[in-house]
Amino acid sequence: MSITTLHNFKFTNGHIFEIKFTDLPDTASKQHRFQWIMLLNDCRYDLSFLNMTPTTRKFKFTYGTVDLDFDNKSLKIQYEDNGEIISYPITENL
Repeated sequence: MSITTLHNFKFTNGHIFEIKFTDLPDTASKQHRFQWIMLLNDCRYDLSFLNMTPTTRKFKFTYGTVDLDFDNKSLKIQYEDNGEIISYPITENL
């Protein structure tokens, strides 16, 4: 399977990136052609979209939600179990 990395943001404890499966036809759903992945503390999490704007993305992952803000170059992780929010500065497109 052939892939291309579209976005790749690094933060203190890992990175978050978007990949595109380039060998799938354009008629395949976006859900199958594009995927966001977060590596956090050496663990991999597949992210699913909750909502997006041109400059932000909000995802669901195993333990809560992830907010990615391109303009402010920040990543916020909110954990469901205790409501804790952890913010990280990001560096864009490595």
